[in-house]
This record gives sequence, C-alpha cells and structure tokens, in this order.
Amino acid sequence: MQQWWLFIDEAGAFDDKRDRVAVGGLLIDADWSAGSAVALRNALQSCVPYIPWPLHLRELESSVMHFIWTLEFERDSLEREQAREELCAFERVLNLDDRERLSRVRQAVRHGQVVKLPDLQALQRQSGRLPTLDLWVRRQQRSRSAIDTVIGSLLSLPNADQRLVWLGASEAVLQDCWPPPGHDRYLNLLSALVERACDALVARSGSHRVELRVLSRDVWDAHTGASRRLSTADLDGLLQRCATQHQYHAQDARIRFEVAQPSHFDADCDAYHVLADFFSSRARFRFQPYVSHEQLTQRLRQHCLASASTPLEVNGSGHAQRFVNQARTSGAVPTTTLPGAVSLWARQDAQRWAALVATHQSPAQP
Repeated sequence: MQQWWLFIDEAGAFDDKRDRVAVGGLLIDADWSAGSAVALRNALQSCVPYIPWPLHLRELESSVMHFIWTLEFERDSLEREQAREELCAFERVLNLDDRERLSRVRQAVRHGQVVKLPDLQALQRQSGRLPTLDLWVRRQQRSRSAIDTVIGSLLSLPNADQRLVWLGASEAVLQDCWPPPGHDRYLNLLSALVERACDALVARSGSHRVELRVLSRDVWDAHTGASRRLSTADLDGLLQRCATQHQYHAQDARIRFEVAQPSHFDADCDAYHVLADFFSSRARFRFQPYVSHEQLTQRLRQHCLASASTPLEVNGSGHAQRFVNQARTSGAVPTTTLPGAVSLWARQDAQRWAALVATHQSPAQP
C-alpha cells in the first residue's frame, strides 16, 4: 500500500463573508517527502538567511517585513546598523498608532509569532516613507525569485509527476461555504479538497493510504455557539461524512484516509506545509468568477508552481461539489443545470468530473 501525506493550508479571512478564501494542498508520496523535507527546508532558508523559519508568504511579500527582519536578524553588522538608522527616520514620520503597530510587529517577529494582518497592512501602506524603500523592495523581489527557483527545482526532479499532486479548492460562488447550522466554512471547503484528492488517487493503480496533515486553527462549534481550536475529531467527522455521502470507501476500498494531530505553524513546521502556504496564498485570488478552467490552471502553474507540469487539480464547493457527487452516487451525469452564479472555472470542472466519475473514468491532467 502506497503511503501519502496530504499537507493542507488555507488563505483568506474565513470569518468575513466578503473575503475570497481558498484551501490549498500538496499530496506527496510519504517516502519521497521524508527523504527530501530537510533538504527543501535548507534550500528555502538559504534564499532568505535573515528570516527565521517558518517562511510565511503573506509576510515574504511585504517590503516592510524585509526591513524588520534585517533590523532584527541580519548577521551583517553594517547592514543591521544601517537598518537601525533607517528605523529612527521611519519612526519620526509615523503617527502614534503606526509606531505602536511597528512595535507589535517587531515583538511578534522576535518571538516567532505570526504577524497580525491589520498591523502588517497598515505598515505596508506607510512603506513609501522608508528612506531606502527601493532596497527592501529589491530584497522582496529577489527572495521571491530565489524561492520560485527552489520550487521549480523540486517539481522538476525525476518522477515528480508521480510523487506529487497539487490541489486547490475555493468557493464556486462567494459565501457558498458559509456555514449552515452545525458546520464551519473552512471544514466545508476542506471537504471539497479531500474529495478531489481521493479522485486523483482512484485513477492510480494499487492501494493508497493518505494521512491528512492540517495546521491548527479556529473552527465554529455549533454546540457552544463559539469558536474553538480544530481537533482530530473534527477531521474524523469530515472524513466520515465524505465516506458516507460520497461512498469513497464503499466504491473503492483501495483508498484509506487517516488523520494526524493538527500541527502549528512554528519553528518545527514541515517544509511541505510551507509550500502549502505558498500555494494557497498565491492561488487565492486566481479563483475569479469569469476565468475558465483552462485559464485557471495555466495561471496557477505560472504564479504558484514555477510553470511546472506536476499534476494539478481544483474543486469548487457548493453547487459544483454537489453536482459531481450526484454523478458519483447515481452513475449518471445530472440532468439539472448549475446555477448561473457558479464561477466559470468551477462549472467547467464540475461538468468535466461529473462526466468522468459517472463512467468510472479519470481525467487527463490539464
């Protein structure tokens, strides 16, 4: 039985109905991952030696963060001293609120904590006041280019197309994962990604066991009417619903899912969770309503996968997800049509998969 690890991360404000959200995943052969994770981490860290692990794309894309990282961690004493001089000039032009935000961000960076998005956004809006802004922009651009080179090298390794599958899921209609009673927006969207992961494995020979590896986060608890930390019980319940509603285990006993304890995005974070963060963050705004499925996959490859041809699958939630599941359970393409509000990419993907699962086929990679 082939063992796989499915590394998951998400992007977007799941508690904001207006925000576009996405879940990204990297399905990777466990033996291959175990043998390459340390080398991948070292390669990524070498791109930005002044930034502590783990690398977080949202922060890497900020020129202000490169200034702060240099200020706090740069080993070159001359560069660090120049950053300190620039800090004095920067603080003089900031108002009291922004100076407090700067202090909070520096504290978070020192203690290995994720920087709060409102603080980061407010400081980035003030980045034009940095005396040497061009220097930090160039650092940000160089880091992105170097990291893309590392990702491209990984995806061009021999047999990468057999060892890796990239997965992305987003709402087919904005808010269609917004939780009905007893559910959570993140878990609803995660179920769409898990379904597509299973579809990708059904197409392969042999039997497969998948360990679901997600990062800790808050989810909505319908019983208490409040949020709490994600648990393995939540993930077990999600997998059970997938198995029951979509008959994965009944239809194909070769596929088995297991759950790992949710881990933290901290200094012990796996390098492949960092790649899942990169993918979900970059993919998030590519899921536009009027983009075709072909355009979407081309853009995801270009902006997220260094143009590599590694297998890539996406899934839309809500109406699109249910459309495919009707075909899965009935063995026929549904006669109903998808609502006009469903995004073009999700509509085309759902129609493609419905036709294939109804005849027990698997699609050629886009």
